[in-house]
Amino acid sequence: MRPDVLPADQALGLRQAFGRPGLTVLPVCAPGRDASSQAWIVNLAAALAERGRRTVILDAGPGLVSPALGLKARRELRHLLAGECTFDETVLEAGGGLAVLPAPRGLEMFLASGEAPATLFGAFLALPEPPAILLANGPVELVAPLVEAGEEIVFVASPARESVTGVYAAIKRLEQSFPGRVSRIALTGVADADSGDALARRLADATSRFLGHNPEFAPAVPDDVALHDAARAGRTVLAARPDGPAAEAFRRLADGFDGWRAARHDTPLEG
Repeated sequence: MRPDVLPADQALGLRQAFGRPGLTVLPVCAPGRDASSQAWIVNLAAALAERGRRTVILDAGPGLVSPALGLKARRELRHLLAGECTFDETVLEAGGGLAVLPAPRGLEMFLASGEAPATLFGAFLALPEPPAILLANGPVELVAPLVEAGEEIVFVASPARESVTGVYAAIKRLEQSFPGRVSRIALTGVADADSGDALARRLADATSRFLGHNPEFAPAVPDDVALHDAARAGRTVLAARPDGPAAEAFRRLADGFDGWRAARHDTPLEG
C-alpha cells in the first residue's frame, strides 16, 4: 500500500511516532445565524483542544465564533495576506490550545488569488507551534474549495426551520458546484434521541430523494440550557458545565474525530 493511501488512523500513528507535523482540515458549514448551530463548531474545537490537539478555527462565517469565546477581532486573514501584520498579531488565543483566526473577507481573498489551498495549510504547518486541526467555518462556497473529492464537509443542523432548510440548500449547492465531496450532517439542539433520529431521517430522505446525495451523520448533541448560558458568557460549554450532557456529547465527537474523512496535510510551506 502506498503511503498516500494509508488508512487515516495508521497515517496519524506514523506522524505521531516519527514526530512529523500534520494538519487535519475540516470545513464546517452552519447556515443561518441559529445560535445552536453556530455554537457547535466552538465546542467541538474546545473538545479537540481538550484532548491535547491544538485547534484553530478559521472563521469566515457570520462573525459569531469570536464573541462566543469572549474574544474581539481587530484583524483578520485579509490583513495577514496583505503583509500588514503577523500571524501572532492576527490570531485570537482562547486558551487551552484553542484559537480563532478571523477571515470574514480573507478566505475569499485567498481563494480569488488562485493559490492552491495546500499553500495556506503549509503556512499553518510552518508556524513555530503548528495546529493539529484546522476547522474552517463559513458558507459552502468558501469552505468546499479547501477539500477535494472524497474528503468531507460538516453541515450543522438544529431543529430550527431556518437551519434545516439552510442545510438542505447548502448541500444542494455542494452537489452542483463541488461534486464528490462527502457531506456529514451534525445535529445539535435536539430534545431527545427520538427527535434526533426523526430529524436525521427527514434530512436523509430529502437529500437522497431530491439531490441523489447520501450524507453521513455525526452523533447528535442534545439541547442543553448550559450551551446557551455558556455562549452568552463567552465561554465553551466544556468550561461552563464540564459534566453536563452537551459537554459529554462534544467529547464523544472529539473521540471519534479521527474516523471521519477529513483532509490531511503534511508539508510545511518553505521560504
